[in-house]
Amino acid sequence: MPEELKINEYIKNVFRDRVKEHVFYGSHKPDGKFHVSSIVYGCPRKLYFEYKYGPKTVINNDDEMFRIWVGMKLHETKITDFHEFNIEKKYDDFVISGTIDEILERGDKRYIIDKKFVLAPPNEMYDHHRKQVMYYAYLLRETNGIRVNGIALLYFKTGSVYITKSGHKMNGTSIDNIGSSDHVFVFTEEITDDDITRYGKEMESVVSLAINGIKENKVPDKKESWYCDYCAFKEICKYGDAFGSNIF
Repeated sequence: MPEELKINEYIKNVFRDRVKEHVFYGSHKPDGKFHVSSIVYGCPRKLYFEYKYGPKTVINNDDEMFRIWVGMKLHETKITDFHEFNIEKKYDDFVISGTIDEILERGDKRYIIDKKFVLAPPNEMYDHHRKQVMYYAYLLRETNGIRVNGIALLYFKTGSVYITKSGHKMNGTSIDNIGSSDHVFVFTEEITDDDITRYGKEMESVVSLAINGIKENKVPDKKESWYCDYCAFKEICKYGDAFGSNIF
């Protein structure tokens, strides 16, 4: 192999390894908490497994790994004065935890912003994303006494990032255009205190079912949904159906 190609391959492999380390760092460690980003799927069995084994990241190929990495960089990008605001609430000797991407104060109103990366832009907020920011609104009110007037979802359309002789490209569009209407989509909704309370009770009901399973050492029922095909615990979940608490 020519020396130039050896160097090219070396650089590519080093970069890939560093991205992999960044994506997978800490993703398999149980922390004894229920995370809002998981509660939104409404499945107490997923929460039960995460509590015992820790959150897991399933990545099938390099394309998925690089998209997740781009998404992580998106979350690291600060767009308000209240960036990555951590909140935790004690619940029946357990902890519900979450990190709010951004809190925007505009005039006399306050919005929670959550940033998402998607392959294709939605026509409206996805329901599980709406739940996530509503659960944050509930935790923020209950733990800090901070009330919000609205929620916002910022969707960033990702794709393959590659290098050409003319510079960096993304989805065939110059990197100078990232942030244009071709890549960023924002949906907002006004919310009420009653809305926040309703979503908060919904969140706590899912967590309660997971807690009951942990206390009784019994795998709780699952909630069938589109997410089952993507869940990191889908294989062990099948054994939970067949053997219940006897799988451990």
